Amino acid sequence: MRQTYSLNLETYLMLQALEIIYGYENRDLTIFVSLSRVPVPDERFDYLCDYFKPLSKVPAFLNIVDIAGLVKGASEGQGLGNAFLSHISACDAIFHLCRAFEDDDVTHVEGEVNPVRDLDIIAEELRLKDEDTLLKNLEKLERTVVRGNDKKQKPEYIEVLNKYLFLTSKPCIYLVNLSEKDYIKKKNKCALDKIIVQGYKSLQLEYFFTAGADEVKAWTIQKGTKAPQAAGRIHTDFEKGFIMAEVMKFQDFKEEGSEAACKGAGKYRQQGRNYTVEDGDIIFFKFNAGAGLKDAKKK
Repeated sequence: MRQTYSLNLETYLMLQALEIIYGYENRDLTIFVSLSRVPVPDERFDYLCDYFKPLSKVPAFLNIVDIAGLVKGASEGQGLGNAFLSHISACDAIFHLCRAFEDDDVTHVEGEVNPVRDLDIIAEELRLKDEDTLLKNLEKLERTVVRGNDKKQKPEYIEVLNKYLFLTSKPCIYLVNLSEKDYIKKKNKCALDKIIVQGYKSLQLEYFFTAGADEVKAWTIQKGTKAPQAAGRIHTDFEKGFIMAEVMKFQDFKEEGSEAACKGAGKYRQQGRNYTVEDGDIIFFKFNAGAGLKDAKKK
């Protein structure tokens, strides 16, 4: 799956189901979007909270949007049609929720339960919507390509892809909705935590920790983020006046038992501007407090 898209750090994932609740077709339902902000479970965060017993605890969060289901012909306006597809356009990744249980009281829009067929229908509707978007913008893009002799524009080609990001290029996670009987029979465990974590990872996101008696917080960043930009997640002045990042690996902190012990073991390191922050780093940033003020005066 290509990952050449812009990310909002307040991320949105869509939950979509090819099934009709209570047997009604979704064109009779209100266009309703339900948003849940869920914490990303992490034993490292829990450990730091137990260790520091801070006044404030702020885990990483994932915003999950649940919208009405999709039916065959949505790209042509069937069911909630383009309204449904426009909601997907606003998300960064997709959970495909597939029905795999039989229930006479819950009618399937296609008349029978077949999750493979349902996925094929969803994939085709997303493809058709992408095709429609492409054709509408093709003439404009062709003019851009014809005039594309300016080498200064080439590094920005990726922005064109981001602007017209196709629905079919979004990361996807497939979820199978089983009956309670099948769930118990196969001794399944609740997969909610795993779903949240995988959704977070699918967006190429990770986080570092700031930790102390006042607060333990997980700061969301993209994979590959350099130390100054990570500092900027806390405050823009941290990035402008960045001096260094003092870094402990979580595992080192846990094994040594304290910050002082990490320093004594040579596991408390000072990192410069080129340091790539790694998932789970515990970081203390040093910065020039006057840098932001100097930049403001220049303007």
